[in-house]
Amino acid sequence: MNLDFLQPLLDWIAAHPAWAGAFVFLVAFSESLAVVGLFMPGVVLMFAIGTLVALGTIDFWPTFWLAVAGAVAGDGISFWLGHYFKDQLRTVWPFKRYPALFEKGEGFFHRHGGKSILFGRFVGPVRPIIPATAGMLGMPPWKFLFVNVLSALAWAPAYLLPGIVFGASLGLAAAVASRLAVMVVMLLALLWLGVWLVRRSYRLLAPRAEELADRLIAWSRGHRRLGQISAALVDPQQPELKGLSLVAVALLLVALVMFALFQQFPIAPGLARLDGSLYHLLQGLRTPWGDHLMTAISQLGDGIVHTALVITLLLWLLFRKRYLAAGHWLAAALFAMVMTWLLKHALEVPRPSDMYQGAMSFSFPSAHTVYASCIYGFLAVLIARELRPQWRVLCYAVAMLMILSIAFSRLYLGAHWFSDIAGGLLLGLAWVLALGVAYRRHIAPPLKPAPLLILPLLVLLSVGSWHVVNTHQENLQRYARHMQIEQMAFDDWRAQAWRTLPAYRIDTLGTQGQPLNLQWAGALDDLQQHLLDLGWQRPAPLTVSGALHWLKPEPSLAELVPLPHVHDGRHASLTLELVEQKLIIKLWPADYALTPGDKPLWLGYVARLQLTELPLVTIPTLSPDFDTPMQQFKPFVALLNWRLGYRRKIDNDDDDVWNGEVLLMWSEQTEP
Repeated sequence: MNLDFLQPLLDWIAAHPAWAGAFVFLVAFSESLAVVGLFMPGVVLMFAIGTLVALGTIDFWPTFWLAVAGAVAGDGISFWLGHYFKDQLRTVWPFKRYPALFEKGEGFFHRHGGKSILFGRFVGPVRPIIPATAGMLGMPPWKFLFVNVLSALAWAPAYLLPGIVFGASLGLAAAVASRLAVMVVMLLALLWLGVWLVRRSYRLLAPRAEELADRLIAWSRGHRRLGQISAALVDPQQPELKGLSLVAVALLLVALVMFALFQQFPIAPGLARLDGSLYHLLQGLRTPWGDHLMTAISQLGDGIVHTALVITLLLWLLFRKRYLAAGHWLAAALFAMVMTWLLKHALEVPRPSDMYQGAMSFSFPSAHTVYASCIYGFLAVLIARELRPQWRVLCYAVAMLMILSIAFSRLYLGAHWFSDIAGGLLLGLAWVLALGVAYRRHIAPPLKPAPLLILPLLVLLSVGSWHVVNTHQENLQRYARHMQIEQMAFDDWRAQAWRTLPAYRIDTLGTQGQPLNLQWAGALDDLQQHLLDLGWQRPAPLTVSGALHWLKPEPSLAELVPLPHVHDGRHASLTLELVEQKLIIKLWPADYALTPGDKPLWLGYVARLQLTELPLVTIPTLSPDFDTPMQQFKPFVALLNWRLGYRRKIDNDDDDVWNGEVLLMWSEQTEP
């Protein structure tokens, strides 16, 4: 792609980054504006802007959000033109000059319906006319706004970061390939199962809802006591407060009784084994990137975010005088709060690890899961009631995705047992079912669905983003894997015990990576300073800008950022390079403290870097030969305390990879 004609403009942006935001918005706006987008080189300009982002000239997130805003505004004005002028738009300049374009747009819209707004952003010939066509053909504004925002969120990264996304994803895959793949497959399978259950349940129950409600009303008339509950839920002529209160108490009693039965019958040991197995499996699949992602998702389920969402929507419902909807919405939130507090205090189930104080120190049920189930579940009920039948299942499916994502994050982070998550889901969804039936069966004024979609989205983007940014590091420490540090005598380690440490870098389920041919006893800063004084350097961190260098046709090793490696779910604590000799050293905690003195023990490798050419990219990888770099490294530790050890049995049959030699090093302060 030739960008020579744009070079003066790009140079100006680089010199005036404060104006870059206005330029990004203008490009995205023009690219999406009716007819104007035909003449706008949006692909070229957005690619150029993405390059500036990767090089660090302008920041990614402001650029991303301005591109989204410009795209939404451009399509929004185009839709308004079609919605306001209708067929008269064809006779207005400059639209009257493109009758064939309107025909293509109408045909595309008739084939794909509302999805054409999403698809149309990525289809060049019809992109600038689809929003105007949708307005002309009478698409509801709230529906257009929803799809418009979603499509803009997909369009911006697709046009901004085509090469950068590829490079970043390649680095991520190389570092944590198997662990991340297993975790992602598990999460996707869980989400797919949740959506499948929602769709099957809806298709089974929706056509029979009226018939089931009539039968339940008839049954309740013949059963005075139990019938009061069912009649209050499904009979529009009966007040529902008493029935819902009894349902809430019944759910509490059922939870207590079921928990007591599980403790008394043979199912309890099996459930405990399942809890323990899933806990250890997911802790073994944890990666630094997975921790960041799941912590952020879990933070979106924290109490402050849910409270802001509940209060915002409650105030809007009260302002609109929709008191019945407001009462049910408040009942959904209060049930989650009260029921969680009561069950935690009544059962006092300990968490897998200590991370909270007070009532939150207890595990059952998962408060995040109960809150998410009640709030997002009933929010879906409020929205779905106002939608056409064909869109309701999508609404419920999206809510289920939110609920299951938050629930899985709690399981992944080790904050809860599986039984806590399952109990929280059943408890919350049962309440939403009862509350939703009561709300749908009692006559309530209609609600505009657009605010019900936009207000929660704004709360998540504002309060949720603020909360994630300000408490992310604190929560990462809270949810960090708690590694048990064992004691080992220094003399035992130096004699024979060093052989008990892993011989290879551990990937998922014990899969072997590179040989671990170094062990260091003592403060890591001592070894780092020693090597820095001898010319070693800290490599640049893996960033978008650094990954962009992988795209160079003939790069040098010095300008390429090495790929990170993960050992037992953790990034290296020390990474140093000696570019002249193409050497790299990485060390991880060994989770041992040497006595006396409780000095930390570290293990890792010294290896040789080489350039590996892949399609479109060149990346630095490790040479399979680990004996040569060891010989090159020995002179650098001549002034340290060290000795050589050899593995008696090497798990790898290829002698050309590693001869089993391990270099043991220690500082003066470590010796007893």
